[in-house]
Parts: sequence; C-alpha cells; structure tokens
Amino acid sequence: MKLKSICAAAPNQEKPRVLLWKPPFYDFAFDRHHAKLEARHHIELLASHKIIWCGSDLTALGIADALEEKGLLVGKDVFLIGHDNLEGVDNFVGTPFLSTIDTRWEEWGRLAGKAALQLVDSPTKKQYTLDCAYIARKSFPNTLRQTKGERNESH
Repeated sequence: MKLKSICAAAPNQEKPRVLLWKPPFYDFAFDRHHAKLEARHHIELLASHKIIWCGSDLTALGIADALEEKGLLVGKDVFLIGHDNLEGVDNFVGTPFLSTIDTRWEEWGRLAGKAALQLVDSPTKKQYTLDCAYIARKSFPNTLRQTKGERNESH
C-alpha cells in the first residue's frame, strides 16, 4: 500500500526506483539499526539520488545515519521522507527532523473502536476514510504545496 502511494505521487508518471532489502525486511526495516546496516551495503546507490522516500520512518532514519556517515547532509545533499510520523508521537524526546507521511494511526484506532461499537448495535458494514498528511521537517523542507486540511510541523 505504501509503495502504491509513493508511485502514485511520483511526478509526470515517473516510476520510482525501488530498492528492496534482503530478507526478512524486503520493503522496509523493522528497526533503525538494521536499516542503517542495509543502507551501508547500498550507500553509493542511495547517495546518487536526490530524493529518497522510505516505507517507514525507521528505515528513513537508518538511511539518514548511513548517509551522514558518508558525509552527506540529509535535507541538503539528499532529501529524505519517511512514513508513519514516529517523531510526532506524544512521548518523542528531541527535535523532530524527519519529513514524513503521517498516517494518523491514533485516529485510525479511534475509528476502529467506534466501528466495533457500532457493529454491536447494527451489523451493517460502514466504510471510513481518513486522509494522510505530509509533515515537512528538516530532511525535506516544506517545498510542497499543502492541501486543505493537512497539518504542517516545520522545524
């Protein structure tokens, strides 16, 4: 689903280059450490791109670590976008830096609870739609035009 979203957002019908990690990760790493290790194996390829859009924030942060080890500045030499808005959670400590797609997991959880309670009262299926939001931060500054209803936390 994330890859479909990335491909759909590509300008001028361009097909983004897809770099799949080796098993067990494939499309994204489950932790920052393994993302960094895997990014080291592909550092020349990653460094040759101007924009890298990752399947998760943890993958993006690991790639950022590897790019910075190579001496590249994320947000200047290479733009980086994650997915999940991990730095936007309430208990995050520090200054958020990663531009990301906020999938609004908390809101999805509330909607799931609401739907479950409604199913108890009425077993008819209902469909819910919740848009994601692009959060511009230092790794890919707000050069994108915001659409109505998106939240922006530029830092």
